[in-house]
Order: sequence, then C-alpha cells, then structure tokens
Amino acid sequence: QQGRGAAGGKHVLSGLAIINSPYLNAEVFEPLFHLLGGKVLRIDMQAESAKDLERSLEGSGFLEDDTNGANSPPPPSSPPSSPHITSPSNSAVLSLNWLDLSGNALPDKECANILTVVLFSPLCHIESLNLARNAIGKGKAVVQVLERYVHYRVNLNAAQAGDEDGDDQGAHSIYEQYDQTNLSALKSLDLASNGLRQSTTIAILNCINVDVGLSLSSLSIADNALNDRKEFKSVLRSLLARQTGLLELDLSSNYFNSETLSSILFGLLENAELCVLKLENNTPPLTPREEDEINGALMRAKSQKISMWLLG
Repeated sequence: QQGRGAAGGKHVLSGLAIINSPYLNAEVFEPLFHLLGGKVLRIDMQAESAKDLERSLEGSGFLEDDTNGANSPPPPSSPPSSPHITSPSNSAVLSLNWLDLSGNALPDKECANILTVVLFSPLCHIESLNLARNAIGKGKAVVQVLERYVHYRVNLNAAQAGDEDGDDQGAHSIYEQYDQTNLSALKSLDLASNGLRQSTTIAILNCINVDVGLSLSSLSIADNALNDRKEFKSVLRSLLARQTGLLELDLSSNYFNSETLSSILFGLLENAELCVLKLENNTPPLTPREEDEINGALMRAKSQKISMWLLG
C-alpha cells in the first residue's frame, strides 16, 4: 500500500504484505530484514547484563561506532562512543507502518529475527506486525527477543530517571545515549494460530505486564489451543487488572472454562482501558450470562474513556 510522503510529494510504502506463501524458504526474507533495518540484527541471547546487551546491539550492524570502526563493539575497558545509525538505501521501506507476514509457516527463529528488527532498529517504525498462521510453536527465540527488549527498556527508563542502582557499572552512561522515543513503535502484534505453547504465551503476557515493557495496544493470541492452566489464568487476570495501555485483546478459538472466564471478568472490572475483548468460538461456548457480564465490563471501560476524553 502506497501513500504520499511529505518530502517532495514522493510516494512511499505505508504497508507491505507477503502472505500465505508457506513454500517460500526462510532465506527469501533476508533481504526484507536488510531493508527494514540496514542489516540483519543478531542479538547475543546469552548477554546477561545491560552492557553486554548494548555491545550485542553495537556489533549487530545497526549501530556503527565512529572511533572503533564500523560494526566493532567497543572494548570492555573503554566507554562507548556516540553511535550513528546505518542508513539503508531504500527509504520507502523504512516508512512502513504495517507489515503482514501471516500464513508463511515461518519458524520460531525467523519470526524472532523479524521481531528483533521491528523492536530494536531505530530505523524501523512499524506499528502493526502480523505474524499469524506461522510456526512459532515453543517460541524460545521469540520469547528471548521480547524479554531482551523489556530488559532494555527497563534499564533505559532507570538511566533516564537518574537511577544508577540495580544496574551494572557503566550501564547508566550507555543507556543515556538513547532517547526512549526512538525505541519500537510497535503497537499491534498478531500471533494467532502459531501453535504457541501455554508457557510461551505466559512469557509473552509477562512482557506486556511491565510498566515500561512491551507497550502494545492490540494483541492477538487467538487459536493457540490455550486452556485453563492455573498460571495462565493468574497472568491473564493480572494483565487485565493493570492499566498497561492494552485496548484490544483477541483470545478467540481457545479452550477457556467458566473459571477462566471469571478470572477474565474480575480483571476487566479493574480495567479502565481495554475496550475490545474477542472470545468467539471458545470451547465450550460462552453462556448468555457470561457474554452479558463481559460486555457490560467492556462498556463501562468505554464509558470511562469517553468521560475522561470529554473532561480532559
């Protein structure tokens, strides 16, 4: 989809869809990673500290160091210099605000690579990412990327707040280099029909359930055979009870009994933000009373948002 850009009236891409092509080899998507972020970002998933994570970013190809040479992480004994961002040649692709890669049977690793670019590249401004109907499954790599991003944001937030405690020595100066507004623009993430494990889904919800974590307004985890595991109910209720900025949540086509639905309802009663909750094709189907109670809670949230808007 094309739109007219501000500079010189040029047409730029506002969205890109490569869908329903499971026969494509994952390597076919490598040029897309290059266009979205300059180079394919490979984060060191073994990095345990903020400083290690930063060096992983600087060695990835997104950040080039002026004094140490391109793509060379600074030595441990020297402070990092101010990086500049590698600029890809195709500025049209960098204007993308939505990307749809659904139905391509992409495995966990490739979905993680896409998420890494979207979350960590300062050049990427994608707001909506559709990875539905791929093959994330256990999602170990995807969860690692999400957790690293949350770790990065939490440390960045602490550094900008002037809190040097709780982080390794030198991390404060590292994170001071970055403006929080240059972090991910991602607001909508669709992970429906990926065969997600229950533990994977819990880890993803935990990444949202952090004050400065994965700041999504829309999430779909529909059709992943989710059920009534106790820990899942607890995390879901906690997420709904917090004001995380989540406005739309799709839980359709899963296996939630009345106990889980009660947890959802209790969470909604404490939530003044969530306006859309999808539970279509649940097994067993919702009773009319359950539908009325959940719809009533959602309507109260919408009324509160409208009142706040009118009074604001």
